[in-house]
Amino acid sequence: SHYYFVDVLFMPFWLLGVLALASWMRQVDLDRLLRFSLFALVLLEFLYACLALFLYQSLLRTGESNFVESLPWGYHNIRFWGHTATWLLPLMPLALKLRVSLMPHFWRPAVYLSAGFMGWMVLLSMARGTMLALLVTMLAMGVLTGRKMWPWLRDMLRIAVVSACIWLLLSRLIPLLVFGDEVIHKSVHLTSSGRMPMWLESWRMSLEYFPLGMGAQSWVAHDILTQEYAASTKFGSPHNMYLQWAAEYGWLYVLVLGLFMFRALDIRYLWCRLRGNDGDTRFDSLLALMI
Repeated sequence: SHYYFVDVLFMPFWLLGVLALASWMRQVDLDRLLRFSLFALVLLEFLYACLALFLYQSLLRTGESNFVESLPWGYHNIRFWGHTATWLLPLMPLALKLRVSLMPHFWRPAVYLSAGFMGWMVLLSMARGTMLALLVTMLAMGVLTGRKMWPWLRDMLRIAVVSACIWLLLSRLIPLLVFGDEVIHKSVHLTSSGRMPMWLESWRMSLEYFPLGMGAQSWVAHDILTQEYAASTKFGSPHNMYLQWAAEYGWLYVLVLGLFMFRALDIRYLWCRLRGNDGDTRFDSLLALMI
C-alpha cells in the first residue's frame, strides 16, 4: 500500500494513549467512575430532551412542521448524531439500574424519557443505520449470551416502546391536530439512499489484497474499481464501518475484532460465575456498546 506511513506514525501514538488510559484505569474505582459517567450522561440527555421539546413547541407556534431540519442535532451532519445515539442507547438499561438517592422516584422515568426522546429523533430522522445497528446488536447479543441477555433486552424493548409512543404523539397526532392534516417530511423508507454503490466498491477493495486490505486512507485515495461507484456521488467513507475496515485494513483485522468479541463472551461467563448473576446488565450493556 502507498499509505502505510500513516499507520507507522499513527499507531505508536495510539498505543501510547491506550497504555496511558489503561494505567489510569488501574488506579481509579471503575464502579464509581461508571456510576458517575452514567449519571452525567442521563442528566445531559434529559436536558437535551427538554431543549428539543421547548424548540418543538416553538416550531409549532410559528407554523413550522419540518422538525427534522430545525431540531438541534449538535453536528454539521445529522448522521453523526445518529452515531452518538447508536453508542448511547445500549447503555440506558444499565442507567436504569442505578440507585440515585437524590431522586429515587424520578430517576427511572427520567432515564426512560431521555432515552425515549433520543429514540424519537432516531425515528424522526429515519436513522436507518442506527436502527440496523441496534437490531444487529440485539441479534448478536442473543447469539453470544443467549437467554442471559433478557434483562438488558427487556429494558431496551421498553425504551423502544416509549420512543414509538413519543413519535406517534409528537410526529403524528399533534401535527394532525395543529395543521389540520398530517405533515410528514421524513417518510419511512428502507432504501439504501445511494449507499449500495459505496458498499460494492468497499467490498471490491477488500478483495484486492485479501486479507490485508488496501491500506489506511485508501478509500479516499484509491483508483475506483466499480462502474457503479464511478457514476455515483463520492463520499469520504462508504457509510459502513466494517466494510471500510475490511477495505483499508483487511478482513484479517475484522476477524481479530471478532475474536476479541468471543473473548469478551468468555469473560462474561467468568463474570457471572464470580458474581452469581447470570443476567448482569452491566456487562450486557458494555458488550452491546462494543458490538
